Amino acid sequence: FPVTNIDGTVSYTITYQPATATEIASMPVSVADGSFQDLAGNSGKGSSAALAIDTKAPTPPTISDIAVDNIINAAEKATGVTLTGSAEIGSTVKLSIGGNTRVATNDKGVWSYKLTEADYTEMSGDGSKSIKVEAIDLAGNTSTQTSKLFTIDTVAPDLAIGQIADPDSAVYSNGFTVTTGAQVKVSVTDIHGHVVVLNPEELATKFSVSLAGDSYSAKQGAFDGSETIDIEATLSDIAGNTSVAHYQIPRSYRDWE
Repeated sequence: FPVTNIDGTVSYTITYQPATATEIASMPVSVADGSFQDLAGNSGKGSSAALAIDTKAPTPPTISDIAVDNIINAAEKATGVTLTGSAEIGSTVKLSIGGNTRVATNDKGVWSYKLTEADYTEMSGDGSKSIKVEAIDLAGNTSTQTSKLFTIDTVAPDLAIGQIADPDSAVYSNGFTVTTGAQVKVSVTDIHGHVVVLNPEELATKFSVSLAGDSYSAKQGAFDGSETIDIEATLSDIAGNTSVAHYQIPRSYRDWE
């Protein structure tokens, strides 16, 4: 349709509606010489141009595994977790985290975003979480969203070391108990202050260990009554959170000889 400009010239607008998902790198548009005339009958000089057409949405971005196993533990949260994935080169990558929208860095088709404390707050602590990612290309087309589930688990497992009381006197110990699954290190200090850390063979020689590995009873004659026994237990959960506990059985509270 014609539009009369202030200086008296006339401009024409042509609307072209490309089909959905059309990509044309260079579409020539031209007006031939002499194809139009002014009011005096003078023929106009033509011109040409090239247009890029892009109505195709970008490929949905990918999301790589989060913190390797899709579980963020306390140590990983403390050191920082960076979300990554792939997206169309040059596109703007937007993430939906909790109720917030974040913009990732897109470096030649590899996007990344480091979670902030505000993001963790928005995700409301530990538990099962999800993020959604979409890409917006240079033409303004938006991809479908990609989502990923992951877990935040920053709570260390419960761990305890307890006494196995002597059946004849609760004042004395016959050994110790520990939470099932814990790794145990036992150190023996003699009356002269010499410390020996028991290796697995020595531990089995001096203690009867339950099938579940949660009870260690001293064998008859394994100790002479002058030693101090220090126990260190370590327990890690599936997320990689670790608890450490210590327990000491002093000389005066032992009846193992």
